[in-house]
Amino acid sequence: MEVGHPPIVAEDIKKAEPFKLCLTRVGSERIDETIDPELSINRAIQNYRRLGYDENWINQRVKSIEVRKALTDEWDKSGVKGQDYVAFTDLMTTTWSGMNTREYKRYKGFKFLKVFPFHFLCSEKIN
Repeated sequence: MEVGHPPIVAEDIKKAEPFKLCLTRVGSERIDETIDPELSINRAIQNYRRLGYDENWINQRVKSIEVRKALTDEWDKSGVKGQDYVAFTDLMTTTWSGMNTREYKRYKGFKFLKVFPFHFLCSEKIN
């Protein structure tokens, strides 16, 4: 007797449909964001609001992202590569916080995701 995978049945295909629709929608949104990057900024702002952050915090966060982008653009122009980014970021974090980046992230309770968080992308419940 041969042991293998059970056959795919119509019910399995029906269960996969919401997931396929979600991936299609998310993929389409990300393509739109490559054409118009402001869409991704607006999505981030909406996510911060949904998470309960106030408008002042959100505005500061958006400005800090803008400043960080300008800084890393300058680093790129100066030829900074790979591990140098890590070293410069660590130096800046240590200068203002007294902790290196890893220590500061641990202190703030930041978690490192090891898997792609599909649950942040798809609001549909997939059974």
